[in-house]
Amino acid sequence: MKQILTPLNAAFNATGKTITFSGTIPASISHIYQVANVTTGTLMFQPQGGFSLAGTFSAPVLTLNCSTVGMADTDKLFILWDDGTYGIGAAAGVTRVNSTAPENSRIFKNSAGTLLSLMASSSLTTGQYIHIFDSATLPPDGTVPTVPAIPMPATWAASLDVSITGMPFLNGITVCNSTTQHTKTIGAANCLFAAVIK
Repeated sequence: MKQILTPLNAAFNATGKTITFSGTIPASISHIYQVANVTTGTLMFQPQGGFSLAGTFSAPVLTLNCSTVGMADTDKLFILWDDGTYGIGAAAGVTRVNSTAPENSRIFKNSAGTLLSLMASSSLTTGQYIHIFDSATLPPDGTVPTVPAIPMPATWAASLDVSITGMPFLNGITVCNSTTQHTKTIGAANCLFAAVIK
């Protein structure tokens, strides 16, 4: 099952460009999907992003290829990984879609589909909300989200997991950040999004 690793289970060494896992250790590099520095709003590891977003893994240490200049050991990290109990490829038609840079919205699917899980991280120093819409395009400000807003604390992450049943969308699956809870007020490009969809 997809998980967001807690900060207590990963020690970041900015100078050494390493993340040392403890307690919860991924089985292999293929079980690590994404690492983002929430403090700086930087994507650090995402294998399909090319060499600069890749790395090597010798349990329990992930060595990053990305630049860590300007980062600190105490920065908050968002780590998306698979604990092996339910792999992303375990069900036919299941796809992972994620940000490649900070953004304020993402269209995960522009046709009918099912949302299985959603993860988002924010570099904003105040709290905001994640809105999910049954739409193939980003709706205008003032639109009420299809799903109740998900609160996201300052410089942290939020998630939604409905992998057992899935959440069907008839028109598309679109997500964005919002500075207001009940209607969309788009924010700045300060989020990283990842979703598992069918």
